[in-house]
Amino acid sequence: MQDTVKILSELVEIRTDNPLKDNSDIIQYLISYFEKEKISCVRIKNQTGKLFNLVAGININDFQNISNGILFSCHLDTVPAKEEEWNDNPFKAQIINNSLFARGAVDMKQSIAVLLSVLKELKEFNIPIFLCFTSDEETSCQGIRSIIQFFKQKNIKPKYGIVLEPTNLKIGIKNKGFSGFQTKIIGKACHSSQPENGINALYIAARLVSFIEQTALLYQNSGLTLNVGVLNGGTGCNLVAPDATVDFEIRSSHQDKTNEVTKQIQAYHTALSKEYKGTPVTLFETDTMPSFNGNIESKLIPAIQKESPSSFVTSFDYATEAGFYQEFGIDTVIFGPGDETLAHTKNEHIQIQDLLSFQKTLLKIIQNVKESF
Repeated sequence: MQDTVKILSELVEIRTDNPLKDNSDIIQYLISYFEKEKISCVRIKNQTGKLFNLVAGININDFQNISNGILFSCHLDTVPAKEEEWNDNPFKAQIINNSLFARGAVDMKQSIAVLLSVLKELKEFNIPIFLCFTSDEETSCQGIRSIIQFFKQKNIKPKYGIVLEPTNLKIGIKNKGFSGFQTKIIGKACHSSQPENGINALYIAARLVSFIEQTALLYQNSGLTLNVGVLNGGTGCNLVAPDATVDFEIRSSHQDKTNEVTKQIQAYHTALSKEYKGTPVTLFETDTMPSFNGNIESKLIPAIQKESPSSFVTSFDYATEAGFYQEFGIDTVIFGPGDETLAHTKNEHIQIQDLLSFQKTLLKIIQNVKESF
């Protein structure tokens, strides 16, 4: 096994904070490891933009017609980091009190480092093992969609999948889905001294924000949440705002509930458009991630608990790519090293002992999974 800490230190120094226009540096870094071990890999381009994803196939002669094996999935991108908020440079690994500090140390370059450190050992299992690395999980999730499309085209469907998000060794079998929206409002500009001659788009936006807030309160404690994240519009106080945008999201474990609330919000858009005649109030869906509802009877669960008895089954509020794999028909769980509460935070860090322990645990889990084939 190679030096996982060294690999993680190198990974966090490759900038992949999203939004990102180019991720070729980290893709090439991964490819170099697979080439050394003579492991085949395929670069898969996103449908738009310049970002790439990577699928490596261990113990695989040809990327097609495979219906067995296990898949491990990690995303390459991180959220941004404001350097002034950190004690040290967030894009330079700092080891303090046996913990490694850096953006991506927990979410989720730690798992990439573990996989790269055990490539030799993975080849010894003599079962198909797929390593999937996606480009943009923190934003549009085009990467995972591109990988699933590749699997469909090549008739590849691994039996099991583990999304290696940080879970503190808890086993996730459920997470909320995510739907992002933007509302565009076109008002009518005029001088602020005669506001009756215009239509203030910000007033309409404010009513929409208030409606979303009231809707959120109605669904409080239901497992569904709403949040308005961005409100933009207007050019100055001496001009009635001619346009505005509102960005908001819905999160839920059940798509039917998301659809229900979306219809309510869409109906309110229609009502506003009728009230302010000639003023389009238009709703656009910007991003979506399916909810994940895994199988409590999955053989992955005892395979994990045999090596990690304290790992209990739970659900997560945050979205992951597990729902995409589940929709495709892969028996999937979420399981990985690191404290998920440290993801996206300043001074993000992982304990080195947790990293090294997971390295050994993962290999034992694969052996347990292999025995279930």
